[in-house]
Amino acid sequence: MVNSHASKDPAKRAASEEDDRPSISSQRPRHEGEPASLTPNPPAIYPAHYYLCDREEYRDMLREHHTRVTTRGRQQRISIETASRLFGEIFTNVTSWVATWGRGTAMSHLSDDDKRAMIASLDAYCVQEDWESIRLHLPPAARADFGWMLAETMLNQFICTTFIESPFWFMDAKINAADGEGSPDFHQRLFYLYERFKATQPMDAAWWKSLLVSTCNVRSFYGGETPPTELGQSTIAHRHALVNAYLDDLLGRRLFQLLLRELESEDTRARRNNELRTLLEHASNVIVRAEGGLYGNLIVHRLVDLPTFVRPSNQMVSHPFHAGAEAGQGSRVLMVTRPGYSCINMQSLTSWKEMGPWQINPAAVLVAPKSARAHARWLANTQYDHADPPASSAPDVPDDDADIPYEAPKLQKTFWRQ
Repeated sequence: MVNSHASKDPAKRAASEEDDRPSISSQRPRHEGEPASLTPNPPAIYPAHYYLCDREEYRDMLREHHTRVTTRGRQQRISIETASRLFGEIFTNVTSWVATWGRGTAMSHLSDDDKRAMIASLDAYCVQEDWESIRLHLPPAARADFGWMLAETMLNQFICTTFIESPFWFMDAKINAADGEGSPDFHQRLFYLYERFKATQPMDAAWWKSLLVSTCNVRSFYGGETPPTELGQSTIAHRHALVNAYLDDLLGRRLFQLLLRELESEDTRARRNNELRTLLEHASNVIVRAEGGLYGNLIVHRLVDLPTFVRPSNQMVSHPFHAGAEAGQGSRVLMVTRPGYSCINMQSLTSWKEMGPWQINPAAVLVAPKSARAHARWLANTQYDHADPPASSAPDVPDDDADIPYEAPKLQKTFWRQ
């Protein structure tokens, strides 16, 4: 007869049931003539994420997972919220610098060849159409200060191409300590290896990349300018030299110079260049921290991923220069002034499960008017360099479908709203 108290206690009941259950060894038949003491006792079977394993294998898996969790160089893992805030600082710095030093005009001084080259250089960020066709379909503020929009887009494109699309850009690739220059294309070869690794095992590739980035760029846990390791010291010094080289490369581009104000004073020009160098230095620090602390694979969202405007969406937002000219639902995206970033293949610290995808920052877009009536209103609110504004070339959409105001979704009926 079962004890009534034991039956009421789940723990005791489970223990008694486990004692009464036949062991795994008793289920194995004994060979004829084999002593009972020689019958092996096979280990218990544990369920893992993908397969079954015995006790020792299970402990090894836990030990390996604990090692991976605690082995992060000296770079702390950061949250998506922290990464979003840091990337937001980059975008704010870009907007502020462009507003200070950019040429905020319609850029009528450019030649036709310069305009075509400008649009072609922004491939994947701007529709590849005629200059005037793009400009005349922008919202009034963006049309009036088209130069700012182009400079902002070009600078964000440069940051993305230099630091994000090449996550190992900081590596010197020296053969030994006597190697002075290293290999300039080593980071591209390593990136190709990482891409093939990611195609096979994306979570392991993300972990390997973040561990490599954080270890090479290790900083002192207590702060300070001097990294605690020789590898960190050499990497930081190489990074500073590369940022200076990237600054010279960017300022040496003729198309980028055409988007900046003409400065006669050498002191003013030096101040502008120093502010741009500080911007690039901060951007590189943020991106290295994200690549080394998120333990995931970064995804960039450009024009090909954002053909039409969707609202509400965590992948895109309308540019602030859409103020007074609201972007319509389903309108065509003309420019992505800053790309969107998301993180995928993040491994949980408490399990082997994959987390994400997580959106770090939405893309900022400029869209065309959805109807002829909206286009006419946008043209009426724009200051032009010429006497007469050009005629509208927007598609003829019936007025019934034009300027439909955005309505927030209705609140669901709940117990508290009855």
